[in-house]
Amino acid sequence: MPMRRIITALFLLTMALTGILALLAGCESSPAAPEFDNIFDPNGPEYGNPLHLSAMLGDSSIILSWVQPQDFGLSFYELSHSFNYNGAFLSIGAADHSENPFGTFTYENPDPTRTHYFKIQAFDLDGNYTNISDQAPATRTTPPLVAAGDGTGKVASRNITLAIVVSAGDSLRISNDDAFAEETRVAAAEPGLPVEISWLLPTAADNDTVFVVHVLAFPLSGAVDTARVELDVDFAPAFTVSGYPTSVPTRDLVLDIPSEGVVFMRFADSEASLADQAWVHGTDSFNYTLANSASPQEVWGEFLGDFGFTSTVSLTVTPDPLQEVSFALDLPDDHITDLSTVTVLAEAVASQMRFSESLDFTSVPWVAYAETSQLALSPSPGQKVIYAQFRNDWAESAILTDYVIYLSQPLDVTILAPSGGDLIPSGIPLQALGTATAASGTAPVDSVKFDSGGGAGFQDVTGTGNWSYLWDVPVVKVETPTVLRARAWAAGDSVTTTLSVKIFPEAAPE
Repeated sequence: MPMRRIITALFLLTMALTGILALLAGCESSPAAPEFDNIFDPNGPEYGNPLHLSAMLGDSSIILSWVQPQDFGLSFYELSHSFNYNGAFLSIGAADHSENPFGTFTYENPDPTRTHYFKIQAFDLDGNYTNISDQAPATRTTPPLVAAGDGTGKVASRNITLAIVVSAGDSLRISNDDAFAEETRVAAAEPGLPVEISWLLPTAADNDTVFVVHVLAFPLSGAVDTARVELDVDFAPAFTVSGYPTSVPTRDLVLDIPSEGVVFMRFADSEASLADQAWVHGTDSFNYTLANSASPQEVWGEFLGDFGFTSTVSLTVTPDPLQEVSFALDLPDDHITDLSTVTVLAEAVASQMRFSESLDFTSVPWVAYAETSQLALSPSPGQKVIYAQFRNDWAESAILTDYVIYLSQPLDVTILAPSGGDLIPSGIPLQALGTATAASGTAPVDSVKFDSGGGAGFQDVTGTGNWSYLWDVPVVKVETPTVLRARAWAAGDSVTTTLSVKIFPEAAPE
């Protein structure tokens, strides 16, 4: 039986029992006040609204809360939402009944600057349900959606960017105080789209100062909570050495500066020496020279921010002694290659390097350090030992070695079919096949041509590495010796091979 029928039956039964008891008591007794055991009765003391649904704004949600009546066999609650008090309410989810006094449901990412209406309906284990129309809707109007700075809540500069989204309202009121004593008005963007606004925070005495930016969309129907964004001042530029996280190969460094909010800056080898240095305008990099010492050194930086106070930070820089370096040739596991140029892989905190097939590095200059480089091998084939060494402003590394087995291969072309000395039947087309390979370390084969010996000269073939040519074997009346030729080209070089066959007439030779 539906719960609405249960409610009606219980109500009528209660009234009947009350009348009987009054008759039994006699005419002189006053009738007792009716007792309403069904809290969902619209005529009861709760007026059919015992769940008392309420809505509260969260950071990016609306949190719904309601009373959970016990001892009614309730199973779950269904929540619904509308943008209009008298509009259609659409389901937004369900929540299981529990023994807790209150139930909760989170409505994520509500449209900003909209009035939201919520209703709730209770279901029991048998599928009976309460009348949703008897539930008074919970309402909540959302403020504009505001994002400030990088979204972390911390700011290093007074100059920030506000991104504000509204669903209703044509203008925005923005202020650094909740009374909007001094405010700025700007036009809102289209509903659902952000409008970005450059905003200036007040000055601050020190870090951890908290500012609040207040935003109100206007005009709006109904009351609206002002959007507020708390921003914590956090100005402490932590500079680094460009390209070198722990140790450095040179005295001449480039310092990477997080320049947000930096108006002026200066650097020194000690905190006490900062006062002797001239201020320079804030930039994202600064050239700094270390002392001529292989010991760890401190670099101190002082930064004046646009909030009005300074921040002093330091960095310890360690010159690298080149005791941990690595070097290897990028080769197959067997170290064999037919390439005349090999790839060198290096890992060192170095500024220069050199590689040689000679231990004394005869006539080998130092070159700028690179993690990956190319090394040309000497032309003679065989096993070669490659020596490597690295240096920086502080030290030279030990000499490291690797080896390569170089197999030199010339430019080559072959005719695989027919074979030398074959007897070729007269007048029957024959597919000539062959291969072509480039010399070691050179460009690939550019082209291959085939000459069938009939006087037409070299003709284009299909393919290069593996090539083919459809030879129209001529008709002959007597056995005819013929020389076939194939020629390959690669980077201006060429090579030719020849093959002798015989063409016999229609009647096969005895």
